[in-house]
Amino acid sequence: MTQKSLQTAHGIDGYDLIGDIHGCETALRALLKRLGYRNKEGVLRHPSRKAIFLGDFIDRHPGRGVIAIVRPMVEQGSALAVMGNHEFNALGFGLPHPKILGRRLRDRLGHTFEQHQPFIEEFKGNERDYLDTLSWFQSLPLWLDLGELRVVHAVWDECAMALIKEQIGTTLLLLNTQRALPLFQHGTLLFEAAEFVLKGIERSLPVGIQFKDTDGKV
Repeated sequence: MTQKSLQTAHGIDGYDLIGDIHGCETALRALLKRLGYRNKEGVLRHPSRKAIFLGDFIDRHPGRGVIAIVRPMVEQGSALAVMGNHEFNALGFGLPHPKILGRRLRDRLGHTFEQHQPFIEEFKGNERDYLDTLSWFQSLPLWLDLGELRVVHAVWDECAMALIKEQIGTTLLLLNTQRALPLFQHGTLLFEAAEFVLKGIERSLPVGIQFKDTDGKV
């Protein structure tokens, strides 16, 4: 989580860029307090700057507390936000498959779902709030171009972004699941484009060379 100050033409002194919170509500509150954000009528605001959240609000730790901070800030204009790959995964695991009854856009299997399952369990018995949260995820832009600053969760790839914009748009707010299905299907150009923009470009290491990530995955 880092601070970035810019002179802007939008009536504010600068932006605070905050990325990859992953459910760390206490750390987020402490950071915003240190940066000078104060609670005004239930929303954290700064007198002269605006926060930009870079996505990945959820997974690894409970996420509802973080969303309860970030969402009002975005909706009331004290912050901007873009979608991260974990919000994108949440839509895949949560939204119904347009062609197969009882299935989701993405099967609830594998390492990624294991990371995400605690988030779904937070909403156990409260389907309405769960769907409302997914709807908010759909409203997050996949990237922001503010003129003097461009923001994306992973990679600003012009070709990938042009393809997504042509086929889907810059948000998934009016998501037609049949039209967006290729975003979640391995082997399609839209899947690769979403991977580039939201997750990053991956390349294979030479044979015999490997390492484990922070979750212990090779």
